[in-house]
Amino acid sequence: MAISSRRPVMAFRKWRQFREMSQEDAAADLGMDRSNLSKIERGVIPYDSDFVAAGARLYRCSERDFQYRDPFATETIPIEAITDLSKDQQDQLRAIIATFPRRR
Repeated sequence: MAISSRRPVMAFRKWRQFREMSQEDAAADLGMDRSNLSKIERGVIPYDSDFVAAGARLYRCSERDFQYRDPFATETIPIEAITDLSKDQQDQLRAIIATFPRRR
């Protein structure tokens, strides 16, 4: 059985598309050439933590979301969306949730 050298395809391309950026523009903002960004998005070459940090900043999301969450998916809210809030924001969210009727 042959072992694939391809890396798992992460959500990188979807985040770029979600932010309506071309590969050329995103690559320039990330300080790399378009062909390398394309290879990373397709899982052909590896990426590092610097790429993840820069991509998350560029696309305005958490590093975890940048790697794993499809920004077009609307069926769930990732727990990170709540845990990344400030304490005051979390308290406000708890107060809002408390107004909903409890499921029986």
